[in-house]
Amino acid sequence: DTDQVAVFSYAAIFSMGDDYFSGNLIPTGQPVPEDLHSDRIEWFATWKCQYAYGFDTAYDKSLFMLQQMLEEHALSIPDFNPSGLPRREYQSGNDPAHTRRYWMRAPMFLRVNEGEIRPPPPPHLHPWVIAAEKRSRIYRANPARPRVFSFDGEVVSSIENSDPDVLQRGDIVMVYFIISIVITPSAWYSELIPVELVRV
Repeated sequence: DTDQVAVFSYAAIFSMGDDYFSGNLIPTGQPVPEDLHSDRIEWFATWKCQYAYGFDTAYDKSLFMLQQMLEEHALSIPDFNPSGLPRREYQSGNDPAHTRRYWMRAPMFLRVNEGEIRPPPPPHLHPWVIAAEKRSRIYRANPARPRVFSFDGEVVSSIENSDPDVLQRGDIVMVYFIISIVITPSAWYSELIPVELVRV
């Protein structure tokens, strides 16, 4: 038992991802990136705003296997799922047709609880994120945006100070993440939330 949040790591093959700083948040009037699917675009602060990273699991399914081991452990905990809710099928690893890519997502905004004093958004966040928070009454910007780095064999640098300055399909990255178990009224599932990515 511990009050410390466990941070896990995994060596993955990068496939694709959102903008590192603005995620899938695209304010009205701004150009939409070609690789951002229209059904993922969010125009204002909402729980659907995310920083998303996809990893190639077409041949190596170990990430799904590790997730299933974690979930088996969770199910062994007494009173974990007293209502007997099913595991959500999305990204469960059960359907081979949907295991070619694994997505990790970090929330861009967090709900403001009643009576909670909302801290000012940290200045390192993208101006779009800060502006969206200021227009929202129920969401605040998540200060824990995933950070992306590159390791050149000697020094770890922010990706924007590296060459190339973006992750590319096929790059090997060390992903550091935390795990959250989500229980909804109809199902439960685990989320792997990225904290840092390091190209190696």
